[in-house]
Amino acid sequence: ASKAQPQSQWQDDDNQPRSIHTLDISEDDPPKLFVLPKDLSTDARIIRLPHPVNAKPCRYLVDPSRGFYEFTRVAGPSRACHSWLLAPDYSADAAVESEGNDKAGYVFRQPELLVATPIDPLFVLLPALWGVATQEWKTLGDWLSDYPGYEDLLAILRSDMSGAIEILLNDRMRAVCDILQMGSGEDTLFKLNVLMLADIVWSKAASMGKVGLPYSMEQHFVRKALELPEVSVRREDSTISAVQEGRKAADSSVIQMTSDAAEERDVQAHGPKLQKNVELSDLLRFRTAIRYLCMNYLPPSLETRVQAMYADRTYTLQRKTDLTPLDEHLARIMRLKAEAHALRSISDNISRKRGLDDDEAIEKADARKRKKEEEEAKKKNVSQGVKKLMKADTSGMQKMSSFFVKKEVK
Repeated sequence: ASKAQPQSQWQDDDNQPRSIHTLDISEDDPPKLFVLPKDLSTDARIIRLPHPVNAKPCRYLVDPSRGFYEFTRVAGPSRACHSWLLAPDYSADAAVESEGNDKAGYVFRQPELLVATPIDPLFVLLPALWGVATQEWKTLGDWLSDYPGYEDLLAILRSDMSGAIEILLNDRMRAVCDILQMGSGEDTLFKLNVLMLADIVWSKAASMGKVGLPYSMEQHFVRKALELPEVSVRREDSTISAVQEGRKAADSSVIQMTSDAAEERDVQAHGPKLQKNVELSDLLRFRTAIRYLCMNYLPPSLETRVQAMYADRTYTLQRKTDLTPLDEHLARIMRLKAEAHALRSISDNISRKRGLDDDEAIEKADARKRKKEEEEAKKKNVSQGVKKLMKADTSGMQKMSSFFVKKEVK
């Protein structure tokens, strides 16, 4: 009898009941992970306010002692399939898990952080200030009451006993608005001044340019934009060799300079060029910061007004900033890129044509080679007698074909 085969470790045992484990159902509204500032006051609240660009309700953090914060979404690339496990700390130093807590943590299928970053409150007020009635004079409370979406902020203003939020908002309104005092000065009326707002955005962009842009913005909008295109120029070998020989002859007759003198010569030669590149980078960094602030914190119609002011050279010269060298340099780069693209297209066409010519030459060489091989094969197949007849002297003899020619009748 054959020996019984051992049961595989992956084979199910019919005698044992199978246990089916299922995963928990995904939640329709999963929790979000917020990163908040440290040491917030107990009066801090997360409220909804209109977004400065599209006036849609968004979450903001308001703390009477610290001001306003917006939530910036931080997440990895969409192509990266990652998930996060969020669970409490059950170490020896941590508190013991409370009884009746079934869920010990969450698995985030789409991991992202909502980081609270400071924001100037005047941007939060722009949807109300830049509305239908932009030419009217109103108090802060009237501006917020007449525009929908500020109900949470009005509730905080009414409940804030210290008045810190109201003082902060009034100070920021004075920075971008014309002021009109009513009565004994208790009521202050405001009206948006676009020029003052443009100056505020200008100063903020200058500060961003000095501190430095994030790495991704620096690489894409500054360094890549200032890169000159590479154009390959083909020179004749004879010209290069003649020039190289002339340089060698000249170098042999000149006394070698010391290393210090050579470094000083390089600094004198390249110093102005490097200084110009630094100035252009600073100007482009400043312009990138302006565009970022206008696109992310100003309503579209208001952004158009502010950008029109920045396009006026008189406005920029009054702020001691001339963007004309940057515009000229960027236009030159665009011309060089167009020329490089045209030269690359011509080079590709020449390479394709040269490839076709080479193919034709190869085909002709192959045909000659085949014909020569066929003739050599025919010569090898000729018999010895025929070879001797071919070597015989037939001078003065008529050819065989002459005997078969039809003669004319006289």
